[in-house]
Amino acid sequence: MLTRLAGACGERLLLDTRAREVPFEQAQLAEQAALAMGERLELAISWDQLAGEIAGKALRALDER
Repeated sequence: MLTRLAGACGERLLLDTRAREVPFEQAQLAEQAALAMGERLELAISWDQLAGEIAGKALRALDER
């Protein structure tokens, strides 16, 4: 669909990727790297749960509009 839309505008759609810098502080990375594997996993799971909660609230807010 995007390709067709670009074509209708006289353009060609290109897909490109570029590495981006992640603005982490070295001290923060070292602190997390020092955690045990289980602790790192728990931390990752908690961030995943938070992202799910935020996404769910965003969907409910959109439904309420």
